[in-house]
Amino acid sequence: MRRLRVAVIGLGAFGESHVATLRSLEHGELVAVVSRRRERAEAIAQRSAGGAAYDDCRRMLAEVRVAWPAATGGTEG
Repeated sequence: MRRLRVAVIGLGAFGESHVATLRSLEHGELVAVVSRRRERAEAIAQRSAGGAAYDDCRRMLAEVRVAWPAATGGTEG
């Protein structure tokens, strides 16, 4: 079975939860993470082997082939 390529947009509490869940799924592949704070995106991408880090979701969507962009609500701390 092919893996579903997923990007998480927003890395507050819900976003980090999505990242952790995606890492545990057999058929999911975390290909990118997006945060308004670039350093946060880079840290989470590195810590979770989550592919590319971005601070602009439009740029990520233009550059990364993704099947499902998971946008989380709320605010980042």
